[in-house]
Amino acid sequence: MERSETGGEAGIRAKRGERSGRAEPADYVTPEDGQISEHPFFNEGLTLTEAEDRLLSEYKVSYLLADPEHAEQIALKLGNATLDAALEFELDSYRLYRISGS
Repeated sequence: MERSETGGEAGIRAKRGERSGRAEPADYVTPEDGQISEHPFFNEGLTLTEAEDRLLSEYKVSYLLADPEHAEQIALKLGNATLDAALEFELDSYRLYRISGS
């Protein structure tokens, strides 16, 4: 077996094109019914979608970095969410949020 750069058994599966037991990121961004895919978080929504909430939980996300272009929208999404998100740091309009309970 050949190891990929990510290493380990998961890296081997990825190199062979196999899916792991964990959902792939595309599972969180591709809407059903043939709609256009959109990036989680950095999209037009003002609240977290079910898929975005699931992504935070399943990947046990601890931090979310918002770029200046999306900083206000991310602040709204996190402010409307049921999870605990705290602004940890802001520099040059980039915002780093700590996510608890995901």
